[in-house]
Amino acid sequence: MPDSKEIAAAIQQACQQRGWGPSKLAREVGIAEGRGPHGVDPGGVRSVKVRTALDDMCTRLNRYAGLPEADELRHTSARLLA
Repeated sequence: MPDSKEIAAAIQQACQQRGWGPSKLAREVGIAEGRGPHGVDPGGVRSVKVRTALDDMCTRLNRYAGLPEADELRHTSARLLA
């Protein structure tokens, strides 16, 4: 198993390659992990609580139209709800 210095170096390298910060990298890794090897489950989000939370988040994000971060989150949630 790699030690913490090796892990930190891998994270820094991945961030530099993509031009992302560590938070963006963590978010994208989490999204990719949830997709699995074949992408998002074609059935979409099945949990009613998760679907409701995503709907609520989309509604709240509409208040911040024009902000790139809000637009990105809105698009991500729309993909999950599709």
